Amino acid sequence: MSTPPPQEHHARVDLPEWMRNPEPPRRTLGRRLSELVDATPGLREARRALWRWWERSRFSEPPWGEREALLH
Repeated sequence: MSTPPPQEHHARVDLPEWMRNPEPPRRTLGRRLSELVDATPGLREARRALWRWWERSRFSEPPWGEREALLH
């Protein structure tokens, strides 16, 4: 008995181009600021210190409240 030739692989679904090759994420102002903070050691440490302070706070939420925290 000989083995049959391997079958050619076909994708199950033909995806649209935008799903196969999505655009890179937009460089919004928030992302640019976050990258700046990550790239600057002093700012990065200050942000992490603020996060640690929030974790120790009574309700683990920022001092300006829940609704405003969602906007930041």
